[in-house]
Amino acid sequence: MKQILQGVQFLHHQGIIHRDLKLSNFFIAKNMVVKIGDLGLATTVEQCEKIPGYTMLSGYSPFRAHSQKEMYYFIREGFFPVPSYISLSGKRLIISLLASCPSSRPCIEDIISHEFFNQGFTPEKLSSSTCHTAPTFSFSLHLPRFFRKAAKVLYRGVFHKYFCSGTA
Repeated sequence: MKQILQGVQFLHHQGIIHRDLKLSNFFIAKNMVVKIGDLGLATTVEQCEKIPGYTMLSGYSPFRAHSQKEMYYFIREGFFPVPSYISLSGKRLIISLLASCPSSRPCIEDIISHEFFNQGFTPEKLSSSTCHTAPTFSFSLHLPRFFRKAAKVLYRGVFHKYFCSGTA
């Protein structure tokens, strides 16, 4: 998702608004870099108001309606369901993105720095094998050495003597 946001940020810096961000318009290159495609509905900043995305988090469009007229009504009025399985920070992000007043919506920089994208562990890059199997994250081999050094500093050698050797 961070790569998608960085791509959107690049487009916005060029004065381009995509207007059709959805899962089927994201492509993964061989090197696992996400590409944004289908700029057929794109426009310039001067010609359009911001229309936020939603599908990446929920898996479906936020404004489900029986007709286009009904959908536009839901968009104007800000009526949309937020699925219960989405985290609190995800819900906050969605609500801010879909604010009925465009000037109340966050800019791309605010979205990138939102707590939803900055909580927990997020790898900078994934292996191409993740297209076929779930990713595995092996943490640096330096972590055990780091923790040993930290324990030495904090406990001044007491940690190793009492807890690692089993002697008192």
